[in-house]
Amino acid sequence: MAPNGKSIYWSRGNGWVFVALARVLDILPTTDSHRDTYVADFKAMAKAIVPLQRSDGFWNESLFDPNHCASIGKTGDDGPETSGTSFFTYGLAWGIRNGLLDPAIYGPALQNAWNGLSNIALQYDGLLGYVQATGALPCTEDSMHPGHLAARQLADFDDYGVGGFLLAGSEVYKLANSATTSSGGPYTCNQIIGGSLSGQWFAAGFENFVDGDRWQIIPKSEAYTNVWADPTNAFWSTAPTSPCTNGSSNPDRVIFIGFNWTYTDAVPFQFDLQNIITNIQAKYSNIKRIDLMTMIRSPDNQTCGQATGEDVVAPFVDEAIANVVAEPHTVQVTAAPKFYVPDCSTFDPNSTPHFTADGNTAMAEIIGSYYATDQ
Repeated sequence: MAPNGKSIYWSRGNGWVFVALARVLDILPTTDSHRDTYVADFKAMAKAIVPLQRSDGFWNESLFDPNHCASIGKTGDDGPETSGTSFFTYGLAWGIRNGLLDPAIYGPALQNAWNGLSNIALQYDGLLGYVQATGALPCTEDSMHPGHLAARQLADFDDYGVGGFLLAGSEVYKLANSATTSSGGPYTCNQIIGGSLSGQWFAAGFENFVDGDRWQIIPKSEAYTNVWADPTNAFWSTAPTSPCTNGSSNPDRVIFIGFNWTYTDAVPFQFDLQNIITNIQAKYSNIKRIDLMTMIRSPDNQTCGQATGEDVVAPFVDEAIANVVAEPHTVQVTAAPKFYVPDCSTFDPNSTPHFTADGNTAMAEIIGSYYATDQ
């Protein structure tokens, strides 16, 4: 009995059962006389676990008492737990992909769970945090497991954490591939998120080449990638310019233009892009596709004279985008095309990578002509 008077249900223990049901159903013939019983148990478990999910996507170590497994001498929420969450994530993804669970009901829980695992449990350097140590039940207290689970704890937990995480990721990947064999277009409302440079070419004639009723933009000066990675930033509540006729407040495709002059390698850029995808999914319930675009490049991505190199897109930016696109997602995530200026005169020599007036018009035509057939 848990301290709150409810029965103790262990997250990882129930996760093993949920995964086992899915794995059995994967190989059990459809004609087997026991199959309906396994299906009923699987659906019953799915229905039972979803209401117990935390707002950050995880499940608690002790499912019915979030305070039960706090460390000795501590009070309050015991925090996320990765291994049980991974197993539940696998089962939900498998059930949706195999037609046993309604994606309208279970899809949001799956999305929330995978976002938690990939953006909170998974650390910058690949370490997987918040994994309960080896134990026969929740709330094991010993020298290896002080109770409260840490992001960077190094405890004895065998393969429960990494193995479960990989299992979940593999099934989310399969589901994502099965759900995104087509672009899902035409899109009701395409929203561009980017810096002030984007607003310049958008206003310089971009909408003349596309269906203007289905495009809008949120251009913000100094809106670097790390800013959009913060879900509390005021930029997220900015009203769009030239709003779509339908779906203006809930676009079904977002094109995010990422840049940050302070990054020097792919790791922080990739981490922020993942958080941006999470933010977009949380903000727009109708989102079907997210395209990741880089800044517009100089000819052949060679410098046009800027000593500090702002007119060149660093290779690690492309690396970060490619890594993010390769990750499993619950919506379609793609790498947008790389757009290049016709020549260096397109840049304003006094403020590259900003464009001249003619440069804005030229880029509006180049980008608009592409998206005229992809909207």
